Amino acid sequence: MPAGFGDADAVKAALVDADFPATKDDLVHAAETGGADQPTIRALRAMPPVDYRSLDEVLRSADFDVKAREEHAQ
Repeated sequence: MPAGFGDADAVKAALVDADFPATKDDLVHAAETGGADQPTIRALRAMPPVDYRSLDEVLRSADFDVKAREEHAQ
């Protein structure tokens, strides 16, 4: 996970019902449906637009710095 930021548990919880492989848009939709907070959704939206084969790939690709910057700005 980039720079040690973010909440991987929140992403895991939001994507618990996601089917893989999945596109970035599929994952964002699953996170929104799963009740993820807006910083987590923004981090997922910032991922490269590729097909993800597993939750581990999502966790490696998501820019949790986006979430951390938003939390620190509040």
